[in-house]
Amino acid sequence: MPYRSVTTAGVTLLCFPPHDRAFLETALHLVAAGEASSPAGLEDILRRLYPRVVVRARDGLAAMGGGEQAWYVYRDGRYSPFAEDPDWWRDPNEARLTVDDQGRYLDANDQALELLGVDLAGLRSASPGAFTAPESRERIPWLLALLEEVRVLESTAILVPLDGRERLRIQYRLMLDEDGEGRHVSVMRAIPDEEASSSGRSPTAAPTEL
Repeated sequence: MPYRSVTTAGVTLLCFPPHDRAFLETALHLVAAGEASSPAGLEDILRRLYPRVVVRARDGLAAMGGGEQAWYVYRDGRYSPFAEDPDWWRDPNEARLTVDDQGRYLDANDQALELLGVDLAGLRSASPGAFTAPESRERIPWLLALLEEVRVLESTAILVPLDGRERLRIQYRLMLDEDGEGRHVSVMRAIPDEEASSSGRSPTAAPTEL
């Protein structure tokens, strides 16, 4: 099962799913800055942003005598349930939202307006981060800077509709300049309850070492 491996402060993080740079860079920063010194500590902090995350230490057998610390970091509580549908964002019926370099809302299709619980006028007058969970809003400038570096971010987030509905867990793909220079497009979809619940708290087995 593929993952992305990064090492900092004497800890190797084996992150799943491998394409999620926002998730990986967040975990990497927390360990590098000394904010998370154990798998449980990293899991507790990440859970504010990724509610189903699971972090656990690699056991001695899997380490094969290497001696270094290595932690498995599962965004979705196990292998990502979304890996079987890699091109979901190409569907023209998915929600599409356009933002500028400062995260201001420029445009959206009907599906996105429904997801966000707002009309187009309300969207354009909303402040950056208005639909983002409060605990994640400070990350918006950082995410936009990361987008400039990698050009595409695909991850999960917690969305707060403005019409009073409960928070939604969504999957998104944010693409740099997709609608022209300085017009970045986020394709979004709500994560169905059955997929969210199937993620589970604990992986059933360690992944095969690559």
